[in-house]
Amino acid sequence: DDVLTVNATSDEWAEAVARTRARIVAEHDLDAGNGPSKRGRIVSVFSTKGGCGKSLVASNLAVLAADRLQQRTALVDLDLQSGDLAIMFQVMPALSIFDAALDADRLDQEALEGYFTGHRSGVSLLAAPLEPSLAEQVEPDGVKAILELLPTMFRLTIVDGPPLFTDQMLLALDVSDQIVLVGSMDVPSIKNLKLAISTITQLGHPREQLKIVLNRADSKVGLRTNEVEKSLGVEIDVQIPSSRDVPLSINQGTPLAISRPRSPVVQAIAELLPVVVPGATDDDRGGRFRRR
Repeated sequence: DDVLTVNATSDEWAEAVARTRARIVAEHDLDAGNGPSKRGRIVSVFSTKGGCGKSLVASNLAVLAADRLQQRTALVDLDLQSGDLAIMFQVMPALSIFDAALDADRLDQEALEGYFTGHRSGVSLLAAPLEPSLAEQVEPDGVKAILELLPTMFRLTIVDGPPLFTDQMLLALDVSDQIVLVGSMDVPSIKNLKLAISTITQLGHPREQLKIVLNRADSKVGLRTNEVEKSLGVEIDVQIPSSRDVPLSINQGTPLAISRPRSPVVQAIAELLPVVVPGATDDDRGGRFRRR
């Protein structure tokens, strides 16, 4: 395995990740860079820095797709050590991705369905391991088996990744139709976002496959969005405003798309809907929660 110092350049990081990815593709017989075509879509929501709103985007995007677009939607918590999606949805899973991965050799659609936890939004959640100590036992082969089945079961699968390039996350990126990269309005986050963009494009993912989301984009912290875009070298696709409703919704265990469906935060995340489900329209008539 590659060992890098904190002073490693972005090219060195990208090369190390590329070597890891090549090894994974070879070991797990992946057709690199080619996601599912005539099946359901996989969208990975990713960031290389924690606390920037990645799970906020993933959870609410899943609710929006399930509710407004009436798409059968899976949400996979691939942050194996510290995933919080079960808390954010206020559910208590009996089983998790750990259990599903252990059963990889016997998985079929019916069996995999049993590892999901349902939610009133219509989202089916495959939770992170119930104990952080179990994370290391979730083998890439098990994740590969799960990822191969999901597009045959769900119209849309959203993967909420860990804040680093793990073997499991590289597998998810390789089969993703779209990759949503999330950053926030602070210098460390922007630095990590730039590194993620560089690394993922060097891995062979085309720029048009990436969507860039800036969370708390209206924060008065001495940075402007045009300065962020200049630093990143790309345009920001979605800007999510700051809101006190966000921590409140997390603490209540109710995604904001349910508790405050017309909030500016939800409206911003909804801009991703035509991206994750091409051809789908998000009009004012759809959505049980929006009619409240």
